[in-house]
Amino acid sequence: MKSSVSHLIWLVVAGGAFGAGWFLRPTPQPATSADSTITSRAAGISVDASAKSDATAAVGSSSNETGVQKYFDGNGVIKSKDMGQAMRDALKESDPLKSNLLFTQLMSELTPENVDAALDALREAPQGFEMWQKMALFAGAWGKIDGPAALEYAKELPGPGRMFGSASALSGWAAVDPDAAIAWADENQSDGRESIMAKAGILRGLTISDPARATEYLQSLPADTEGLDQLVSTVANEQMKQGMSAATTWATSLSTDALKQDAFEQLGNEYARQDPVKAASWIEAFADQPYTSKAVEEVADEWAEVDPGAAVDWAARLPEATQATAMESAFQEWEESDAESASAYLQGMESSPTKDAAIAGFVSDLGKEQPAAAIEWANTIENETTRMEALTDVASDWFKADPEAAGAWIETSGLPVESVQKITTPQNNNPAEMFRRMMGR
Repeated sequence: MKSSVSHLIWLVVAGGAFGAGWFLRPTPQPATSADSTITSRAAGISVDASAKSDATAAVGSSSNETGVQKYFDGNGVIKSKDMGQAMRDALKESDPLKSNLLFTQLMSELTPENVDAALDALREAPQGFEMWQKMALFAGAWGKIDGPAALEYAKELPGPGRMFGSASALSGWAAVDPDAAIAWADENQSDGRESIMAKAGILRGLTISDPARATEYLQSLPADTEGLDQLVSTVANEQMKQGMSAATTWATSLSTDALKQDAFEQLGNEYARQDPVKAASWIEAFADQPYTSKAVEEVADEWAEVDPGAAVDWAARLPEATQATAMESAFQEWEESDAESASAYLQGMESSPTKDAAIAGFVSDLGKEQPAAAIEWANTIENETTRMEALTDVASDWFKADPEAAGAWIETSGLPVESVQKITTPQNNNPAEMFRRMMGR
């Protein structure tokens, strides 16, 4: 599905908030040689010194003069006073690529001894959007060292930084001590978006350290958890990195059809954005399952953006259980790109539930520009329930744009009272729905 610019901005911030959990992963064995390996106490990991030298050289023209390496002491760690200077240097760097690279390297060297110096440098720096991202990264790195302290720090962050910082701190904490992070989140349960982000943070950390535990935690959440579909997406995105075969096996192994539906929807959305034709072939094997309807919808939507005719032909071949869903989604996209061709195709279709669904998709966006034409089309839908839903959706958009004209039509429309109320009453925003919109879903 399409995302607005505001959705993209939110994703950038969210990426910063969770980024700290990604730049380093725990290794199963501790380092054995201080000469060849530099050990980071912050993350409990070891980094090969030659690799670190290469990364340092990338920051500037001379690894002896620039980058993180010059701040190490003889034991390969950054002392408190040097961490403070290193952080200030990173934050003063005008080149954003160099600044972010150095900052990320410094986060991998955070320790209980130098964390206060790093924090002081952060607090001294001018605040703003980019600093919120860095603060969230810092919270995630600190979360690996001291989860409760990192969460207390996150509470100080301004604006949305608090929510993203807390999620990032929980992500870092969950990567090294999942039981403690989960227990803290349960004891300090918040409401709305903060609750969703906290759980997403824990899941992000678990996907790094223990993917099986991430799935276990996901399945332990109550079915009515706000934003559960987005939490499923957090794990699904990680599973996709192992390939579609592994991701599909994971999705089908989930404990409930509701979780499977959310997982398949996310897999379908991401796969279709990469290759809608292959995604269509993939989902066909599951198209008769009740939990794949949303995935089918996502695939039809993405394919119809590039080849609506092919997407509609594909939808017509699907099992009855998902055919209508796919047809509605495809025609919604087709109307946007070529309403005349979509209209001609509709006129040639025989009456059926599939055609009703196709018309419903066709009028959903047509009503925003041509409400009268959309209503005329919607009235041709034979199924009464589908017709009332389509008319209500068209009238809702019309009422927002022109309440006087829409109101006059409503008076003679014969719509049931509950439909009129839905059209004329502003919808309340609940946290889960707001979260979905921010995620572009």
